[in-house]
Amino acid sequence: MKQRLPDLALIAATFVFGGTFLSVHFALGQIGPFSLLFCRFILGSIVLAIIGRRSLGKVSRQEMTPGILVGVIVFIGIALQTYGLKFVDSSKSGFITALYVPFVPLFQVAVLKKRPSGAVWIGTMLSLIGLVFLSSKSGLTFTFGLGEWLTFASAIAFTLQIVLIGKFAPHANPVRLTFVQLSTVCLLSLIAVPFNQEVAPQWDPTLAAIIVLLGVVATGLSILAMNWGQRSVPATRATLIYAMEPVWAGILGAIAGERFTPLGLVGCGLIVCGMIAGELGPRKEPKAEDLENSGHEETALGLTAQPVCCEPARS
Repeated sequence: MKQRLPDLALIAATFVFGGTFLSVHFALGQIGPFSLLFCRFILGSIVLAIIGRRSLGKVSRQEMTPGILVGVIVFIGIALQTYGLKFVDSSKSGFITALYVPFVPLFQVAVLKKRPSGAVWIGTMLSLIGLVFLSSKSGLTFTFGLGEWLTFASAIAFTLQIVLIGKFAPHANPVRLTFVQLSTVCLLSLIAVPFNQEVAPQWDPTLAAIIVLLGVVATGLSILAMNWGQRSVPATRATLIYAMEPVWAGILGAIAGERFTPLGLVGCGLIVCGMIAGELGPRKEPKAEDLENSGHEETALGLTAQPVCCEPARS
């Protein structure tokens, strides 16, 4: 049982992240998108500050500059995703966002000069076909509205985030790097509130509970669970576990009353198959340092991903 705890930690994290789509979708009816992001990330930053309080005073240039850069990208991605949830169901948002999984190897070609395998190309094509099915109202008509395009753009931002974390994380302290990222998102969200002309929300127990859960559990503790779990779970198996995130989003959305068309259900299945196919192709035996780098990289996955090791992991 003890050997299974890291796997269970990652599964629990994906369940939490899948549930955030529905929670955010509900909260946006009472609070502006940037106000929500500010509340969520300031709570996450506080949680991280408490956990890493002994080392945060030693932030170096190798952690500050990449942390701010990745934080800006995270802000763009989550802002697009959050705003997109005003126009699309949480379940659909979860599946579109999950396109970062097959997209990551493609971006690695440009950023890290790593050529994707044939299985990755197959996975990418399956995911893109699934996306067409998912967005079809009837027949095979590709009907992407504003919400779908915003969410698709957020998936691109999350892809870039994951690739950059894989590049920078091996050279930085993960606790401090993650704290800089979360703090950057928090600050940018606060700056964006007046520009978006957001008014103070009408607070009630339900909204307060959702924000606390998003900030503490989804942005703080779940990131910790992911980073802890990936210390012993191989990156390939971890990625297959992460493929469950949109599935949880779909299940929870269905429980809440959201419905897919039959073609949409086929699209969801193709996206999940595409994610898995991209991870099942032949691989070279990784070197020790590559395993470490991929571990950093995978922790970044999801509605708000981060580096790995001894501190809070992902969002």
